[in-house]
Amino acid sequence: MNPLFRFCACVVAIVWSSSLLAAAATTTDSVAILAAENAWAQSAVNNDATTFAGLMSDDYTIIELVPATSHRGAHWTTAGKAGWVADVRSKRETYAYVHLRNLQVFLDGNIATVTGEYAQKATKNGKTSVDSGAYVNTWEKRNGRWQLINSVFP
Repeated sequence: MNPLFRFCACVVAIVWSSSLLAAAATTTDSVAILAAENAWAQSAVNNDATTFAGLMSDDYTIIELVPATSHRGAHWTTAGKAGWVADVRSKRETYAYVHLRNLQVFLDGNIATVTGEYAQKATKNGKTSVDSGAYVNTWEKRNGRWQLINSVFP
């Protein structure tokens, strides 16, 4: 067999097997991220503040769009992990349900962006609301574990 042909065949085999391994890792990570997304939503419904907090990084930030009113224009608000976890733990914020659908995972190394739609019924400080819409969550793989680093609710 021609040495050049043998060399090219080896290169093709290495590239092909590397792409199979990368695809398998991508699939495994996507499955893990989707499981974490659903576990995070369900932990809020179950009032399981430990799991809820455990899936979030310590530097987690939520970014929410507040619609315009007659007194103020639309604006963004931000909050951190500690306040939201405290609200769930104290039951100042409870969830009757949180449904997620049309989830898509976009992976780039150790960063994953999840887009999707949600529907929820929540009570915060005695006021109940039913909401639905689109959202974006960003996850980062830290020390071998996917952690939620931010959420955007436009």
